[in-house]
Amino acid sequence: MTGPVVSVERVGNVAVVTIDNPPINALSRPVRMALIAAFQSLASDSSVTAVVLTGCKGQFVAGADLKEMRAASVPPFLPDVIAAMEAVARPIVAAIDGPALGGGLEIALACDSRIGSPRASVGLTETKLGIIPGAGGTQRLARLVGIERAIELVGEGRVLKASEARMAGVLDAVANDETVTDAIAKAPRTEKRRLSSSPLPPSNLPAEESVAARVIAKAKGVPAVAEAVRVIRASRSMTFDEAVAEERATFLRLRDSEEAMALRHAFFAEREAGRVPGLESVAVRAVQRIGVIGAGTMGASIALSLADAGFAVDLVERDAESAAQGKQRVRALYDRQVKAKRLDGAAAEARLERIVAGADWSRLAAADLVIEAAFEDLAVKTDIFRSLDVIARPRAILATNTSYLDIDAIAAATRRPEDVVGLHFFSPAHIMRLVEVVKGARTAPDVIGTAMSLSKRMGKQAIVAGNCDGFIGNRIYAVYRRHAEYLVEDGAWPHEVDAALESWGFAM
Repeated sequence: MTGPVVSVERVGNVAVVTIDNPPINALSRPVRMALIAAFQSLASDSSVTAVVLTGCKGQFVAGADLKEMRAASVPPFLPDVIAAMEAVARPIVAAIDGPALGGGLEIALACDSRIGSPRASVGLTETKLGIIPGAGGTQRLARLVGIERAIELVGEGRVLKASEARMAGVLDAVANDETVTDAIAKAPRTEKRRLSSSPLPPSNLPAEESVAARVIAKAKGVPAVAEAVRVIRASRSMTFDEAVAEERATFLRLRDSEEAMALRHAFFAEREAGRVPGLESVAVRAVQRIGVIGAGTMGASIALSLADAGFAVDLVERDAESAAQGKQRVRALYDRQVKAKRLDGAAAEARLERIVAGADWSRLAAADLVIEAAFEDLAVKTDIFRSLDVIARPRAILATNTSYLDIDAIAAATRRPEDVVGLHFFSPAHIMRLVEVVKGARTAPDVIGTAMSLSKRMGKQAIVAGNCDGFIGNRIYAVYRRHAEYLVEDGAWPHEVDAALESWGFAM
C-alpha cells in the first residue's frame, strides 16, 4: 500500500511538507489537492513558526502531469495551490534536492526563500512544450531576476544547475546534501518575501529589447516564445494580478494549440524511446572512470560532457602535443560558459580537473568504459580497437563514436565483441542531446543498458539503433539532403533551399 502523496511532519515549530509522488513528483491532481489541504491547515495553526516545502530524497517537482493535458481539466489548479501557500503568514522555505521544473519552480517561487542541494536544477521550461507558465511563474521570476533575465530563461526554456541558479539569484543558497536540515534551521529566521508584492528590479530597456529580439528570432516562429516575452514585459505596465491573469489566459490558449499538442507528443515519444524491450531486468555495469580516445573537436566535447556529469576522464591522443591541444579545447569551451555566466570560474576549474589529458594509453587500463572518437576511417578505428583489446580490463565497455561505419566490423578487431557498442554523439556533443546507442550483432544486453544509463546520467536523449549505414539520424539526413539537391537541380538556388528549411524549423 502506498503512502500519502503529501505528508506534513513537525520538527519543533517548523512544519516540513514533503511531496512524494514517484517517479518525478509531478503536480497531478491528488498532489494539488493534498498541498492545498496541507497549507490551509498550516495557515490556521498558530504553533507553526515556519514551513519547509520539499520533495522525497533526490526530488522536488519536475513539472506538471502532462497526461492530464490530454483530458478535460479538473480543479483544483496550480494557481489554487499557490493561493493557499500565499495565505500562510509564516515564512516558507523551498528545499530543492533535484529538479524544480515548470510548475515545480512556480511553487518554489511562491516560497519566501529557496535553498538547493548540489543536485538541484531549476527552470521554467514550458516553452519547450509550446506553452508558457500558467501559475504566475513569468511574473515572479521577473521580480526576482529582472525582466531581461526572465525573458532569456523562460524564452529559451533554460534549465540552471545549482551553481548557475545561485549566480542568477533564483536560489538563495546552495547547501550540502542535508538540504532539508539546512532549510529547517534557516526557516524561522527567514523574512516573508512574497514575490507577488515585490517591485521589479531596474531594467535596461535597450538591453531588454535586444534580448527579446534574439530569443524570439532563435525560436524560429514558435508562438509560445513570443507570447512568453510579451507576458513577461507586461509586468512593467500591468499590476501583478492583471499580468498573472493575462499569463493564465495565454497559457490556456496555447495549451490547446497544434504546436503544443505536437510537442507533447514528442515529449512522450522521447520517454518511450528510453524503454528498450528486454532490458527491464538487466543490471547495468558500474561506470566511474571513462577514457576518451581522440582530443579533437568531438573528443574534447565528449570529455567535457562526461566531466559535467561527474565522471573522471582520461583524454588520450597520439602524442603529448595533441593531448595538450585537446585539453586547451576543453578549457576554451568552459571559458565560453563562464563568460556567458552559465558557470562560475571555480566550478569550471573543478570540472576541468576531472579531465587528465595525455599520450599514455596505459591509463585506459583503469577505465570502466572507453569511447573512441577518432577519424571516421574504418582502418583507423579497427586499429584502435585492436589495441584496446589488449589494454582495456576485462568487462570494460568499448564504444565507438562512429556515425556511419559498421559496428560489427569494428568489434571483429577484438576478442570481446559482446563488450563493443556504438555511442554516436552529435556535434557539438556538450550541447546536442541526442545519442545513438548502436547495437552490434553480439553486443551484450547489459552493455546496451549501461550505455543507456550513461546517456541519461549525461542528460542526453538516448535511442537504440541497429547496425546499418548512417544508423537513424544520418539516414534521415541523407534523405532530406538528397531532396534538397533535387530542388537545386530543378532550378532553386542553394541559399533559397537553406532559407526555406530553416524557416520550416530545421536548425541547419
